[in-house]
Amino acid sequence: MALSYTWGSEGPTKPMQCGSQTMKITPNLHAALCEISLKAEVAGKWLWVDAVCIDQKNEGEKAVEVKRMNLIYTAAWRVLVWLGPADDDSDLAMDNLRGLTNIMTPLPSDEGDREAREKRLAPADHPVWTAIVKLYNRPWFRRLWIMQEVILAQGIFVLCGNRVLSWAAIVDFANAISVVYAAVLLQHGQQVDGATNGFVSCSQVENLRKRVPNGNVTFFTSLLETTRDREATDQRDRIYGLLGLITDDLRNLVKVDYTWPSSDCYLHFFKAFVTREPTLTILSMASSIQKAPSLPSWCPDLSSQRKETTLYSLNAGFKAGFHDRPSRHSTIKTSLHDNSISIPGCRVDVVKKVCHARYTSFPENKVQHGAIATQNLTWDTECLALFHETFPERGHDDFEAYSRTHIANHFDPTTPVPPTYALQNDYRNVKQFWVELSQGLESKIDTFAAKKAETRYVKAMELQQSRTFMVTEGGRMGLGPSEVRARDVVCVFDAAASLFVLRFAGKMNRGMLIGDAFVDGLMDLGKIPQVAKGANERFCVE
Repeated sequence: MALSYTWGSEGPTKPMQCGSQTMKITPNLHAALCEISLKAEVAGKWLWVDAVCIDQKNEGEKAVEVKRMNLIYTAAWRVLVWLGPADDDSDLAMDNLRGLTNIMTPLPSDEGDREAREKRLAPADHPVWTAIVKLYNRPWFRRLWIMQEVILAQGIFVLCGNRVLSWAAIVDFANAISVVYAAVLLQHGQQVDGATNGFVSCSQVENLRKRVPNGNVTFFTSLLETTRDREATDQRDRIYGLLGLITDDLRNLVKVDYTWPSSDCYLHFFKAFVTREPTLTILSMASSIQKAPSLPSWCPDLSSQRKETTLYSLNAGFKAGFHDRPSRHSTIKTSLHDNSISIPGCRVDVVKKVCHARYTSFPENKVQHGAIATQNLTWDTECLALFHETFPERGHDDFEAYSRTHIANHFDPTTPVPPTYALQNDYRNVKQFWVELSQGLESKIDTFAAKKAETRYVKAMELQQSRTFMVTEGGRMGLGPSEVRARDVVCVFDAAASLFVLRFAGKMNRGMLIGDAFVDGLMDLGKIPQVAKGANERFCVE
């Protein structure tokens, strides 16, 4: 068996006898071992624990063992997940998860069925809901290392204090509550963002378990991005902590060295993988809120969040740099002399003007909604001014392309807007909603279909909220990275789904990567006007 747990904030202070040696372990691990030792089901079985089985002071041993994690967790008869000692009514939560799940599943067939299920659940003010929220917000759910520990496991049991549940019970509740009664979780303090949400976290891990990851470079690259908001005490583990999920040949390309700073670790890894990753997703990942000065512009800094919410390289409807998706392959070359890369492609446009205001999403606190609606109206007014300046021949009522640009022509990364759908109607409803909010009025949108479409458009805009609305010298509009500015160059890179923005200084073929971009009319290589394409060239990205 193998243990999956968090080390906790306290250092190793608890003594433990290991053979003839006495060693110190953390209080959380000590509590886990004490509790596990009382379980008759595991009596006499070997238990692998990283803090005990790996000499944490020996960097060489750690480097060797980290590459063997896939063997350890795949071979384990069971993986035991330790959430921590009983606290915050965790016994109440663990004892009721199965019963609540039975009420909520199978998932409701319609709204009436959902409401009926909700009435059979514990009242909204029952303490079980707060206990459940606190259980799923324990640090283990935010931990990066759990990805490979759980994904590779043959079977999993979850322990909290002296209570035990199957992993399936934890996941089934998380999936059901998000459909049937998500509002009660928000009412009891549940946050909704990323991996800080334990309900989303365990569902995400289980989805990867079901997919049986093939471990190829494209899968691993997307996994690096998916886990970017998970917690890792050592930032180098953002790569090392996932090595068990890639194939042996790719794992052998990675040198595990805990003496390197994290920036050197990232550069070594991405230089080896950028020439092998066919979708060029690595380049979409490169935009970071903060970046180590030693890293080139094209190399992601995984210790920092991306500036933009979405990766355009993953959008289903984009194929700016290829005709046939299955035949894509990277032709990127790395330099032998410096940390630059060269990418074949062509220039297709130049940024003319950008909107300086930004779209703002609406928080749960409705008190702020009026002020935010006013901000969004100001943003939209500035965007419209650029739109009319760029397209003076278009009437004020012709907003279809404009409406699509605000959401990069996608409701979400996997769902392009159908060509015949009149998205401008959704845009107008959203704008009407903002006006009503800013004036403190009741919404006049009274049909269910209109409200549903309005909500979908707002959610799609929220995926783009860190993007910058821009217009180009070629008379087009689009969404660029947050740092885009006038005179930046919009480029097609061979094999890339999205466009990319480069900034040149000095030599015209050497530039900095600013980020990926959407430009209306340029997202399909087969439909890009020949007049827009510059000469084929190799860009040197520093």
